[in-house]
Amino acid sequence: MQKTLWQISCMLTFEELGAFESAFDEADSTTIQEIEKGENKGKWDFTAFYENKPDLAKIDVALRLLADSYGMTPPSYKAEEIENKNWLLENVKQLQPITAGRFYVYGSHITNPQVHDGLIPLQVDATTAFGSGKHFTTKSCLLMFDKLMSAGFMPDTVLDMGCGTGILAIAAAKALNKKVLAVDIDEEAVRVARNTIQANNAADLVYAEAGDGYAEGSPVGDKTFDLIFQNILAGPLVDMAGDLCNHLKPKGKAILSGLLQTQADWVIQAHTAVGLVLEEKFDLDEWSTLIVAKP
Repeated sequence: MQKTLWQISCMLTFEELGAFESAFDEADSTTIQEIEKGENKGKWDFTAFYENKPDLAKIDVALRLLADSYGMTPPSYKAEEIENKNWLLENVKQLQPITAGRFYVYGSHITNPQVHDGLIPLQVDATTAFGSGKHFTTKSCLLMFDKLMSAGFMPDTVLDMGCGTGILAIAAAKALNKKVLAVDIDEEAVRVARNTIQANNAADLVYAEAGDGYAEGSPVGDKTFDLIFQNILAGPLVDMAGDLCNHLKPKGKAILSGLLQTQADWVIQAHTAVGLVLEEKFDLDEWSTLIVAKP
């Protein structure tokens, strides 16, 4: 039995996580956890695990290429040989349930979830896709969705663009009892989303497909939606503003997150420029979540 593994770890901002995560794709598993206290508060502890020693030269090249394409500096990382344990499981066990509006989010390691009357349970594990419910952006999306429903907005058609684990798509499907399309450019995220959908007995309502945003050939096609979730990054949100508007039905709404408070004006301007209207801006910690609507 193999007694050791290799581990690469680095501390990343949320934007760096989106930019550089793919450089470590040959990992057998990864963990991604937000640091909530101390000097690294708000950053993400990214750890990739390998059965054999990773090709560090190849990783360095990938990081440099990604840095050049995003106009960023390659992150530093630490590579080391470690004891062979199920590190993904060890990290998952540290995640505690959260409540966001009417949603109760918990991991599969919680054997007796305390789901009170009126709450909708969502079983979501922190794995190799973003969206365990623990991060402020995901929690904010759930809170804003809950607020919209409480105000009487009950959409018939829903898209989760950049779905990660599929948590928002599953939340919408369970709350509305409607079919939901979940799309992500990352094949691994789609695999995780499909597993999460199965774990929540939502396979008859949520369909997770791989696709490059709204580009030609995407599963979105020419469909339009009453509600679109986009919990991604500020740059892609800005780039996709026009497509988002085109795929919203009149009176439709979008919940946008993944942006820092310092980026909110930039994202708002991009969406108002294409004819959408800002309905609400909600801040939680250093992050902002926006609700925009199509007149």
